[in-house]
Amino acid sequence: MKRALSFLIFTSLIVMMNCSKGKKNGAELMNDGGLYLYAGHYDKAIECFEEAINYFKKVENDPKMVGAAYANLGTVYCEKKDYNRALECCEEALKYGGDTVCAAAFLTMGAAYGEQGYFDKEIEYYHKVINIDPNDETAYYNMGRAYFSKGDYDKAIEFYNKAIEIDPDYMDAYYFLSEVHHRKGEKEKEIEYLKRAAQLGHKKAQEKLSDYGLSW
Repeated sequence: MKRALSFLIFTSLIVMMNCSKGKKNGAELMNDGGLYLYAGHYDKAIECFEEAINYFKKVENDPKMVGAAYANLGTVYCEKKDYNRALECCEEALKYGGDTVCAAAFLTMGAAYGEQGYFDKEIEYYHKVINIDPNDETAYYNMGRAYFSKGDYDKAIEFYNKAIEIDPDYMDAYYFLSEVHHRKGEKEKEIEYLKRAAQLGHKKAQEKLSDYGLSW
């Protein structure tokens, strides 16, 4: 299971319909890009976000949205495992500033480093996210993933729990808490967190409990 990533869209712009007939405006392109991203059609998503960048640069002259589109483009490339391109897009996003854009870019940069095994660098970028938004549960969850990958299970537990404090229904955090306790040989706690994840709809947790002959 990969690190969690972010997707930015400023929904107030969805109502903008001031472009010429037959062409989509920037908000629509951002929305379409998000739909393609979640459907796994990455090349189509890239096309939409690149068009959005051009739109926000040339038509709207909206630096915030240019940055958001670059951040989303970085997310797509990270999903495609083109980590160098993801990092390049996020660096572009950072040039346009804004806390929301910067936090999203830093999150993707952390994930890109983490997926390549650079866990200390990964953690560094999640701290940047948390400095902007101390209530970003995804950054805490990904931090837990990084420490889990490093074999520092106590730190992983600390950050998974922080993610859950912010979002009590964060099923992936419960699932990985069960994984940590499994690694530590703590069966009762493993089952406890597997059941919490399964009750929230986590398929892998449900399968594991079924394998153990347990219900949730």
